This record gives sequence, structure tokens and C-alpha cells, in this order.
Amino acid sequence: MIKKTIFLFLLFSCIVFAQDSLWEKFNFAKSYEAAGNFEQAELLYKELYNSEPSNYQYSEALNSLYLKLKQYDKSIKFLETKLSVNPEDILVKGQLGTTFHLMGNYEKAFSTWNDAVNKQPENANNYRIIINYVLECRAFDEAIELLKKAKQKTDDPDSFSYELANIYSVTMKYSEAAEEYCNILSKYPKQISLIKNRIRNWRSTNEKILEKAALIARKYFDEYNTPEFLELESHLYILDENYEKAYKTLLEYDKTVNDGNLFFEFAQTCYVTGKLNISAESYKYLLEKYPSARFAPAVRIGYAKNLEAVADKQYLAEDINWKPVKKKINPHKSKYREVINAYKNIIGQKVNKNVESEANFRLGEIYSEKISELDSAIIFFGRNSSINSPDNFLTESKIKIAEISFKRDNPENGLLVLNSILNSSGAESEKVNYVSYLIARQKFWQGNFKEANEILSRVTENVDKDISNDAIELMLIINLCRNDSLSLAKYSQADFLIFKENFANAGVLLNELSENKKLFILSNISKMRSAEILCAENNYITAIGSINDYLEDQNNILFRDKMMFLLGNIYRYGVKNTQKALETFQKILEIFPNSLYLSKSRDSVNEINKIKE
Repeated sequence: MIKKTIFLFLLFSCIVFAQDSLWEKFNFAKSYEAAGNFEQAELLYKELYNSEPSNYQYSEALNSLYLKLKQYDKSIKFLETKLSVNPEDILVKGQLGTTFHLMGNYEKAFSTWNDAVNKQPENANNYRIIINYVLECRAFDEAIELLKKAKQKTDDPDSFSYELANIYSVTMKYSEAAEEYCNILSKYPKQISLIKNRIRNWRSTNEKILEKAALIARKYFDEYNTPEFLELESHLYILDENYEKAYKTLLEYDKTVNDGNLFFEFAQTCYVTGKLNISAESYKYLLEKYPSARFAPAVRIGYAKNLEAVADKQYLAEDINWKPVKKKINPHKSKYREVINAYKNIIGQKVNKNVESEANFRLGEIYSEKISELDSAIIFFGRNSSINSPDNFLTESKIKIAEISFKRDNPENGLLVLNSILNSSGAESEKVNYVSYLIARQKFWQGNFKEANEILSRVTENVDKDISNDAIELMLIINLCRNDSLSLAKYSQADFLIFKENFANAGVLLNELSENKKLFILSNISKMRSAEILCAENNYITAIGSINDYLEDQNNILFRDKMMFLLGNIYRYGVKNTQKALETFQKILEIFPNSLYLSKSRDSVNEINKIKE
């Protein structure tokens, strides 16, 4: 017994040693191949294959080497020799077809692949193996023919339908793909979500291919009367950005299924994409038909936001978000009354806290930013504290209250509110960063430059946030000008007046500082802020002249990149001269490779070029 055990141990050890030796030789062969020593690699691969002809890894490595070196005759001879030993080896037949295809003998390649599946035409696995080889050669038409044959000959046609539809999609034969998917849907309606996911990347052309695919879905609906075909049809219209037809199709769909969920998703999509008229109609339909549905609160807030977006588009037509200093437009108050009533109706009903909090916040925004009724704004921002609002709207509301307090010369209340945010645990880090920056600005306005600087240094540690750029700038101003505290105090007063949108008085102080040549640093900064005020008041021509004068004076060494970035935005958004804007942004990329505005300038260049295309 002991002798037998020793014998088995020795035998096992020999086998392991032999396997380790072969594996080591295989790694050597791969190393030779990687180094370009193909002769030595071929020699080792042959030795390995001859030692274990059944090892697919060795034969694959040898044949791949032949293909890499375009030694197609060697590959054919090697593979045909293997087939002479095992004529039914489907993998070798697939490889042989690939060799013929690579050498340009497409007829021989296709006949080899077809012969491989014809031997056992009912074997679905053989089709899958061969089709993989065909697809690796990107022979899509041949792959389509093989898939059609597989659908006819095997007992698993549905799985091949998915593969066939996928290849049709890849080759942009969307009508054929739609036929395949509709054929699947006719048998398995519950697979609609999977099919919609498969076609989400379809893109239309001037041949109206998506509309044609939608008509195919309609044809199947007429035949089978299954609502999933209407769902597919509407989805295709949405992909085609034909929201009007999608809306009509969904009306028909919803009358069949009566649940509103798909219609709600559609309303949200239209709102996000700016199709406000259609989203408004969709929200109204949902409110009338499903007033008590689980999504009803979201529909109400969506409808109110839609009304607000329509009002903004009509009465706040100019985009001012690009401006570093903004001036409220204040349209006629009556234009927003319908919007206000819509939000108030939400608050008066039993809804979840998220919806109620958003309604309160939106009302506060309208009162403060659109119609300048600050008392009402504070009431609605304040309601989010009393209802234990979710953290996002609670933090935003508190920030707005603090800003209003500062504008009303009540810094104590503003700082109290902001510190309550810092002492809470739920606020997002980005919001906390902005809160700290606001506190630092208030300290700066109060003349407490040392404390402001300490707070700003903590804000600038997070360099990934946009607010850190403003913090760095304000720190620079404080550190460079702290020795002239009287002039710095005058500048801080001007900065506070800008915050309060008192541009006239701020301009007076800035002009005094900019004309004082002894104040080299503050003079530069004041010129920059004056240009920002001109922008806020839409005085673009004067602003362009002022910025160009600043840039032409080589003594003005501070904030040149920021001034040039503002100039580019004035050209782009203010006077609508995209060519001048493009030239300005490109100049920033060339002159200021380390600028804080480098990334934004690059984005602007890309956006302008994309529009020009």
C-alpha cells in the first residue's frame, strides 16, 4: 500500500512538473512574439502544439501568429491538417473561414462558414460559434444571412431574433430591426422595457428612419391590438424628437392601460427638453384624469414649474447667467400670479415634504428674484424650517434668507442663519463651502479683513468647486491691499453696494479707486469691477471699450485672464459676435495656460465650434 502511494505521488509530481514546464515554454513563446522574434515564437508554439494537439490555447496562439504575419498559406495548411484529424471541429472551421476572409477570398470564407453550420443545421450552438467568427471579421451581411437561417432551422428562433435585430441596429437598418423587435413583442409583450432599452441609441437621419420604424410598430398594433406596440411607437417618436406625435400616441395608449405612468414620464421629458407647451398639456391631462394617483404631487409641482418656465421664457428672455454681476429684470408682477397660485395650491393640499418644500422654495425664488417682494420671499423660505424640510431645500432656503438679510443691512441675522447651516450635519459640502464664502464676504464688508481672510483660506482648500475661484480672488485682494486699510474699506463698501444692486453708488467709489494711480492693485481691480457693472446694465459697447483699454495697458498685470474671459462672453452673449468670441477664448488658451478660466474657455471654444458645424 505504501509503495502504491509513493508511486502515485511521484506520478502526480511528474505531471505537475511537465505542466509547469509547458506553461513556462508558453510564456517564453509569448515573450518572443511580443519582442518581434517571430521565428523563435513559432518554433516554441509548434513544440507546444505537437506535445498537446488537443490544447486549444496552443493551437490558437500558433494560428494567431500566422495571421499576424499574414502567412495565410501556413494558417490554411495548419487548420486543414487539424480538420483531417477531426472534420467536425466547429472552432477550427470558424478559424479557417476567418483566414480566408483576411486574405480577401470572401467566397471561400463564406462557403467554409456555411459548410460548418450545414453539417448540423439544427444545432443552435454551432450557429453562435460561427456567427462570432463572422462578426469578428465585420461581415455583417453574411452574419445576417446566417442568423436568418438559424431562425428557420433551430428550435430557438427568438434568441436569434434579438441578435439579428442588434446587427440591424449596428448597421443602421432600423426598419428591419423594428420588424424583428415587433415580432418578439408580439410573442412576449412583457419584454417591452428590454426592447426600448435596446433601441435607445437609435438616431434619425433625413430618411426619416425612426418615423418609418414607428409606422411598423403601428402596423403591428393594428394587427395584434396590444398596447405595448403603442408604447414602442411613442418611444420611437420621442427618439425622433417628434413630441407632438408621441403625445397623440400616448393619449391612445393611456386610454387602453389607464395608469398614467408612461404619460408622467413623457411630461417630465418634455419639460426637461424645453417642450413646454406639450409638457403643459401632458401635466393638465394627468391632473384631470389622475388627481389622486401616487404621482399626483409630482405632477402638480411639475405643472407649476412648467408655468414658471413659460413665464420666464416670455418675460425674462435674456440669458443673464453668464454675467458675473446680475441685475434683476423685474417683469410686471401680474405675469407671475398664475405661477404663484399654482405653487400655493400645492402647499394647500396634503403632499409629501419634498414637494411642499420645493413649492415653498420656488415661491420664495419668485418673490425675491422675479417680482422683488422680499417680505413674502422670507415667509416662504422660512416655511421650510417649520415643516422640517429635506436638507437640500432647507439649506437653499436658509442661504436665501441670509442673502436677503445682508441686502437689508441686517448682518447679525444673516450670519446667525448661515452659522446654523454650518452647525447642522445634513448640508452638502458644496453648500457648506458657499456658506463659508458668504460669511467671509460679510466679514469683508464689515472691514474685518483678518477674519475674512482666515475663512477664505479654508474655502480655497476645495479647488474643485467654482466658488473657490471667487474665494482665491478675494483673498488676493485682501492680502495685497491690507496695508492700505482705508482704500480697501472703500473697495469693500463698493463690493457690498454691488451685492445690493446699487450700481450707481458702487460705480462712483470704483471710479475714485481706479483713477488713483497710487493704488496700483486696487486700481486694477476697480477697473475690472466697473466693467462687470457695465455688463450688468447691458452697456456692452462701453464695457468692450473699457476692457480693451485695460488689456492694451501692459501696466495692468492683474486679472487679465478674467477680463479677457468676460470680453469673450460679451461678444458671445451680449453683442452676438461668435467669431470675436471664439478668437478671444482661443487667445486665453494660448496666453494663459495656467488660468483659472482655462477650462471654461476651452468649453466655450468647443461649444461655439459645435454650433458652427
